[in-house]
Amino acid sequence: MAALLIGLVEDNVDFEAGLPALSVFLDGNEARNLLGLLWQVEGSILALVTAVVLFAFEGLTRSRPAVPIWEYAARSGLAQYLMLGGAGLSSIPVVLFWPAPRPPVAATHVVALISIAGIALLPALVYGAMRIIDASWLREQRLSEVEATVASLVREEAIERVALGELQNWAKNAGVDVQTVFTHSVGPAQQKAASRGSVFDINLSRLRSVAKQSDAKLVVLARVGDQVWKDSPLIATRSPDPVQLKRPIYTLTTDDRQSRINRLLTQLKEEGVEALRSESSAGLAAVVDSYTELWLAWPRAWAAYGQRLENNFLDQLNLFRFTPIDELRHDIWGLLDAAFGRDLREQTLALAGIPYRVGSEAIALDAPDILKGASRLATSSLRFPKDPKSDLQELLNSKVCRHQVDLCSLTSGIRLEDSTVDIRQKRQAAEAIEILLRSVAECLKILFDNRSEKLFHEVDKEFSKLFRDWNIDLDEVIARQALADPGVATSLSVERDEALASLELNELRASLIRLRDSLRIAVLGWGLHVGTKATLDADTHALLLGIARSFTDTEDAVAAVGLALEHRKGPMADWVLSSLPTGDVHSIDDAGPVLRALGLILLVANPGVISPAEWMIEERVDRLKGFVAELSEGSIMSSAGIDGQEASLRAERLAAAIDEARAEQVRIEREDLIRQPLDPAKVATFRQEVLKAWREQSVLAELLALCGTSTARIPSEQWGRQRFGFEPKLLAKGLFVSPTNWVGLEHSARDLGAGLARGEFGAVAANIRKKSRKIRGKGNPRERLQQAIEALVRDEYRPSLVIIPASYRIARDLGLPARWQRMNRDRLGKYAAGDLFGLPAVESRGVDQSRFYVVDLARFLRVEEASVDSGEPREPLCEIEGIDQARAEKILRSWKRTSPNVGADEKDLQTRVGVVVQREVRFLVTDPHAARSVSVYPVSRDKSGGGSGGGV
Repeated sequence: MAALLIGLVEDNVDFEAGLPALSVFLDGNEARNLLGLLWQVEGSILALVTAVVLFAFEGLTRSRPAVPIWEYAARSGLAQYLMLGGAGLSSIPVVLFWPAPRPPVAATHVVALISIAGIALLPALVYGAMRIIDASWLREQRLSEVEATVASLVREEAIERVALGELQNWAKNAGVDVQTVFTHSVGPAQQKAASRGSVFDINLSRLRSVAKQSDAKLVVLARVGDQVWKDSPLIATRSPDPVQLKRPIYTLTTDDRQSRINRLLTQLKEEGVEALRSESSAGLAAVVDSYTELWLAWPRAWAAYGQRLENNFLDQLNLFRFTPIDELRHDIWGLLDAAFGRDLREQTLALAGIPYRVGSEAIALDAPDILKGASRLATSSLRFPKDPKSDLQELLNSKVCRHQVDLCSLTSGIRLEDSTVDIRQKRQAAEAIEILLRSVAECLKILFDNRSEKLFHEVDKEFSKLFRDWNIDLDEVIARQALADPGVATSLSVERDEALASLELNELRASLIRLRDSLRIAVLGWGLHVGTKATLDADTHALLLGIARSFTDTEDAVAAVGLALEHRKGPMADWVLSSLPTGDVHSIDDAGPVLRALGLILLVANPGVISPAEWMIEERVDRLKGFVAELSEGSIMSSAGIDGQEASLRAERLAAAIDEARAEQVRIEREDLIRQPLDPAKVATFRQEVLKAWREQSVLAELLALCGTSTARIPSEQWGRQRFGFEPKLLAKGLFVSPTNWVGLEHSARDLGAGLARGEFGAVAANIRKKSRKIRGKGNPRERLQQAIEALVRDEYRPSLVIIPASYRIARDLGLPARWQRMNRDRLGKYAAGDLFGLPAVESRGVDQSRFYVVDLARFLRVEEASVDSGEPREPLCEIEGIDQARAEKILRSWKRTSPNVGADEKDLQTRVGVVVQREVRFLVTDPHAARSVSVYPVSRDKSGGGSGGGV
């Protein structure tokens, strides 16, 4: 087309001025002869190019049939050679058969140049065809694309997360809510997505302007990076009023990153499968490098922006973000399984080394979640086939387990034990080591389950030696003395920061050692738990006894058990749950195996004294003693070389020692509790909950208003000392101190507040019960009640309230609905039974349960309340006071006057607080004749419940 166009316009454009003076193209016959020769050569070149390209594609498709032919054509560039040859072959006839005596000079130059370029590029074509036939060429192309694309995607993800943080910070100050597109009932949408895509940008300037102009609160429903569908709401308001959006705030893009990352992961897995099929060590090494780089792309991207990868990165539930760590782990696991199944030693070990490579750099990048994912891959890499053990299996399992221990040791040596590393990096290293310690424990548990005794013993031996050589420059005792006494600090030249750092390092070391010990105890407990369901042989007993004997200091074991028993701190709950059959409801006993392990440690060590610990509550102590007795009678004692009589004696001594430790722990906790001051925040919370419950439950004001009874308000300063409420109560001091393991502060407070409210209603009912006049009645319950009302009316009173016993039978006989059928259950409604003869009826347990009461409450009762300056009634008083020794002795003396054999002592009372909940209110009966009572049923009636005789 270009040659034809140039030939047509050549007469109007002077092309010859810019062309080289080639005489062969100036003569028409010579030009045609040359073009004919080039045409023949070009045809031969095109045939050769076609043959070479087909040969190359045929070789590639034979070796890699799963890869589509279009991918070869796009990556190799061979299709472009075909296009060039075809262009040269088709352009020469256009000029060769030009109708003019001489072909157009410019067009002749163009087609000659194309043909000569095809001839000149023929060696490059052959070289390229030979290069792409190499099996590693496509792998290199695909892997380089994977790494480059993933690096770009991860950088975009990191930028979006930073943008999300900025959006949330801005929204807090601007009064804008940030929600998700799944949020319901927010309000009308002010901008919707025009098409399916992902949010590329949010214009905060426009959003800020709209927020200022709108009276309604804006709600942002999509954030940068979120995927949205057509008509998905992007911005909404919490009011029906529309908001004027002059320009769109959101910018969307159709770039589907999830599909791109899935495609790249598929290509990477295909290359791994091909490397295993061809048994190419170099090919698999390249795949392993790509997997490692891909796994580390996230923490590297965050580190490049000076950020730390956020916690729970792997476990987050965000439907709009791609974090294909699970897919990576699954693909690597599949390749490892395939390599191990084909007994490919080098490839298997290369894949098994990925967790170590990823973990070591994740520690350096301070990416604990990435390290956690690598550790999970390591534990899942252990292989135990049903066939007899192979050398590859032992080598693989040994490498996986030792890598985890080596990472612990390496991190400890480089970061924790190096005095030149700052304390912040040491904290990060400690967090990483915690993850690795748990991973090693998982490996030990798996090794035990598959009875890999030799490797279990070797790994546990190295595991138990961790942190043994970690020496801190400044001794902990000296550091504490230096902080407590400036003179000591000066004499020893110890700076305050140095002393604080030493204390923190000692705490880090102690916590890591305690965690390691608790995990080893968990493994021991798991082994003993398995032994309760199946018989263990002597070799397995030797493994368990090896762990038990390593705890030469039982104080460390007791402390580690406390950590293992903490909720979600140990792995035992997950281990026990995984062993239970599915489809049934189970009780997860994660404490039992741990206590059983401690029982074995104590039996083997046979200490004379057991250290007290916070976890020693009565229930656990009883279980521990039971496990000690059970183990002393088991076969594991024979494996430990302890005969039956000696085991029985040890169990008895240990039971007594455990009881002594429990008693000592109770004494320690009691002394600590006595010394602890009351927490003002908890005291304030208690008062607030008491008042809250009283306000919610009190019905006195509503009852008085219903009956037309006024309340007299008396200024508080004129009130005096009279109060209504509870006598002083003794509550546990543990509820009011911090820190504490006591729970139930709010529940206790609300119970007292609700009790005060119920007491007010009960006081009204009690006065009516005591002062009302009794009358005789006849007939059924309704007739008797009507007679009491008429008697009150005859004496010129105006009945305003009926009180009936709280009885299902009586309510039925009166024609009232049962309690569970009544609709109104709020405030007075929980007492209200319904209407009887036009009067409100309430139920009460504070009256005689065999009598009805009718009262003109306004004339019968006067209620007086203390008031504040504003005239409103004063709220209840809640006084909380600690009990010191002097007050405890005083209380105890008063108790002994009435109960000489009281079991409490001064120390017990000092672990309590005195609580008084009262209210300044009085209930005065002003006219006893304004109330009448009548029996519900006749006093004398037959056993069948019949009869209608009279009675009081």
